[in-house]
Amino acid sequence: IDDLLAYAAAPEAPLQLRPVDLDGLVNDAVSVRVNLLHHRAGPGGPPPIISVEPLPPVIADPVMLRRVVENLLDNAIKYTRPGEPAMVRVSARRQLAGQARVEMADRGIGIPEGQHDAVFTSFHRAHADAGYPGTGLGLATCQRIIARHGGTIGAQPNRGGGTRFWFTLPEAPAEDHRPVG
Repeated sequence: IDDLLAYAAAPEAPLQLRPVDLDGLVNDAVSVRVNLLHHRAGPGGPPPIISVEPLPPVIADPVMLRRVVENLLDNAIKYTRPGEPAMVRVSARRQLAGQARVEMADRGIGIPEGQHDAVFTSFHRAHADAGYPGTGLGLATCQRIIARHGGTIGAQPNRGGGTRFWFTLPEAPAEDHRPVG
């Protein structure tokens, strides 16, 4: 139900755009996810290995951006081969016209050839027959949220295996030194 509500609300919810400390937001989401996984899996499961490079402040709605980051992290962790630790690297680079391209690269099972665009459509599940749980709405919700911010989102194969998800958002102007997030 939560996924469906988030998907339905994404195009209509009011945007509260402001400078967001993307570094802090991502690191907090990673910490929460790692603690949650450790609590669920117990001490025997391999902990995820998540590295976060320095990320720029961006202009976004912090609540909506948090949902995007959490959905992408959840997918990177969920679509990992059994018994292997999830390996995720979060990075960003500047694009032209004041945009930041944020990338979340994993070493999971990857997305089958020809489905990298389809995973952003509602109810599409690239690995529906492989026993991985999900509604098929997480990435569609991410796409709606990023589009509301004037950005784009995509997925491509990651060199060495897995998937590299990316999205673009406006960078916060240099004079904005007090981002929230």
